[in-house]
Amino acid sequence: IFFQAMSLKALGLRVQLGHPVGQCCILPRHTFNSEFVLIDTNGIHEVGLDFCGC
Repeated sequence: IFFQAMSLKALGLRVQLGHPVGQCCILPRHTFNSEFVLIDTNGIHEVGLDFCGC
């Protein structure tokens, strides 16, 4: 048994902007090409990002 490194984006996680925590937008709009890159002190991460389309 082993673990394979995988991003949360690859697992389907998407971050929703424009609504309070816990509320989902009924018309989410993906970022251009659905790609957003976050640069942090522990590495470079791809993030699935949605904006509010309401």
